Amino acid sequence: MDGSFLVVPAFSASHGAHPSPRRTCTFLIESLNGPISAKEYSRALLACLRLVQRASLPPNLHSSTVPREYRQLNPFVDEVGLVRVGGWIRISETPQDQNTPLLLPHDHHITRLVIDDIHLRHFHAGPTLTLSLLRSRFWVPRALKVIKSRTYRCTQCRKQRAQPKVPLMGDLPSSRFERHRLFLQVRVDYAGPLLIKASPRRKAAIDKACIFVCMSIKAIHLELVSSLNTDAFLAALDRFVCLDAYTSTTVPISLEPPNS
Repeated sequence: MDGSFLVVPAFSASHGAHPSPRRTCTFLIESLNGPISAKEYSRALLACLRLVQRASLPPNLHSSTVPREYRQLNPFVDEVGLVRVGGWIRISETPQDQNTPLLLPHDHHITRLVIDDIHLRHFHAGPTLTLSLLRSRFWVPRALKVIKSRTYRCTQCRKQRAQPKVPLMGDLPSSRFERHRLFLQVRVDYAGPLLIKASPRRKAAIDKACIFVCMSIKAIHLELVSSLNTDAFLAALDRFVCLDAYTSTTVPISLEPPNS
């Protein structure tokens, strides 16, 4: 099959979005008809990355005037003209993109598109997973900051992170902070079930505990009840009221239900 050449203009950082005629990239496409093949996608991506590196990265990355975030990566140019990050595992058997990832600027639009593509392909991955997947092929300085910025702009992720509005707490009743004698203001609640062994029988009876809470000093009195009916509660209330320690005065006891 006869190949065809496609010329893609580069975008210069100094000229904004206008193409620069001095920088063009030519790569081979297999056919002008039919669907785009995986090889064409790969060549187009490499061509775009080459244009991005030429437009955004300094020509001499080892110069003393180059920012330290580039010089400390020991960059080099590979056989196809792409700038890669150096390291200690160049001769290992792992893929080249993992040994020496491609260097991309953190503030370029193509870098943001690459991050968005990884984020969407992996079902809205979080910043940590997106960073791990990005570094399997690309190296972006300050990548985590850029990734957090892109994931924060994702509409679907913002919907998933939405928190329900917490209602404001109402005013506390006066019984919570006024000084009274013990168990003058009382709230009642139940706790359980409790396993009570009332006899040597093999099966223990299941009871509940009726809790009387003093609203002044938070003292607690427990009374066991056999069931949740009215008679069992009235019997527990009678036992509570008849205690000499709590009935030293004739002032009646005020009972309130829980969460009132």
